[in-house]
Amino acid sequence: MDVLQKQRLEFEGILARRLREQEHDLATQANAQLLAKDSAVKDMIDNAIEKLGEEHENEKNALVERTDQEYKTKYEQVYMEKLEEFKTKAIEEMERKQQALEALNKKLKDLENALASSQNYTEGSLQAHKLSAAALALAEKMESNKGGAAELKALKVCVLDLGFFCLCTF
Repeated sequence: MDVLQKQRLEFEGILARRLREQEHDLATQANAQLLAKDSAVKDMIDNAIEKLGEEHENEKNALVERTDQEYKTKYEQVYMEKLEEFKTKAIEEMERKQQALEALNKKLKDLENALASSQNYTEGSLQAHKLSAAALALAEKMESNKGGAAELKALKVCVLDLGFFCLCTF
């Protein structure tokens, strides 16, 4: 039995060694497969993260652009409303000032007419006074029989100043 037992032990040793070798080969293969699987999963996760990052960046850019457009539209509308309000107020102010200028212009024309009338009245009054004074001076000289050549000349000057053509030869 000794030989059998020895053969059996040898056989068990060979079998154990082969089993260890197979176990080692299977473990190496399993580790290689796990590493390959880990690498594939890592690549898949990295790709997913990259795609999610790109999607997130695109969504963020779209949101920023949409928000900018909304604000731009809102503020353009507010600006247009304020501009229209300013234009309306400016037009009203200009119309009010134009009416005030027209009223002042009318008042100025009325004052110019009154001044011209007053000047005409004053000038006419002054000429009438000169004419009356010259006529009274001539009448006084004629009543006193003292000769009135100077007074007659003054009367002629007054009549000519009034624009009358005097054909008389005093």
